[in-house]
Amino acid sequence: MEEIVEVSLLNEKVAVYCQDPKADKMCILNKISFCEARQKYYREMFKSEIFVGDFGRRLDKFKLQNSGIINYVCLTYENSA
Repeated sequence: MEEIVEVSLLNEKVAVYCQDPKADKMCILNKISFCEARQKYYREMFKSEIFVGDFGRRLDKFKLQNSGIINYVCLTYENSA
């Protein structure tokens, strides 16, 4: 992944927007890591069929089956693609 980012930053169309190649590389890699973490979170949530809601003072668990949460997440994903 790092190689892809490094090569991409050398592309003249991208380089125009880069002020600090090292900082830009870290920024992109951090965003990729965040997205990968979210994908892992949703895969595990769908596999377990339990959603854990963090409400600050307490955690609540919700069964996903027939809850509409899966449909909402899938529709949100499809509409953003």
